[in-house]
Amino acid sequence: MAEKARDERLFEEGIPARRGRIMDRHGEVLVENQPVRDLAADGYQLRDVRVGRRAVAAAEGLKMSQVRDRYDDAEVRRRFAALVGGELGPHVGAAERGLVQSMILDRGAPSYAVVARGLPFTEAEALRKALAAAGIRGFRFEDSNRRVFTNPGRLTQVLGYTDTEPVAVGVDGQMGTRRTPR
Repeated sequence: MAEKARDERLFEEGIPARRGRIMDRHGEVLVENQPVRDLAADGYQLRDVRVGRRAVAAAEGLKMSQVRDRYDDAEVRRRFAALVGGELGPHVGAAERGLVQSMILDRGAPSYAVVARGLPFTEAEALRKALAAAGIRGFRFEDSNRRVFTNPGRLTQVLGYTDTEPVAVGVDGQMGTRRTPR
């Protein structure tokens, strides 16, 4: 039972391998890393009606008790989904906004999903502040790297590349995993 409780509170995430710059024999950089952040949605928190009440109360200038008295749980979730969609709008696509909204409204939706990959640090920080100001919880920003090829298409089969997930292919890879709090 204790193990099941721990598994509900911990999240296993990959530890990306530290990848260095790759240069040719003349010192010209062929591949380098650009630090970025990924935005992940936590379905457990997003479906928690108390998290939704807190955000709806902040958005409408009400106390949480007023939100509880005024709206049933389904209406709180609908309003929370609309708030979240509005905040995410400029940063993620329509499909990703729909996924997050289904995570809020539908208990059968996934408990975790990456909804934006490769956000520049400045954009990620602006989004983090906007979510916090709106009282929206249930998201986490995960540090990541984007491989930047100075000459795309040249030697990628040798130098390594990442697919859309981004799963490393070629000489790049992953060191292992770690368990962190949700």
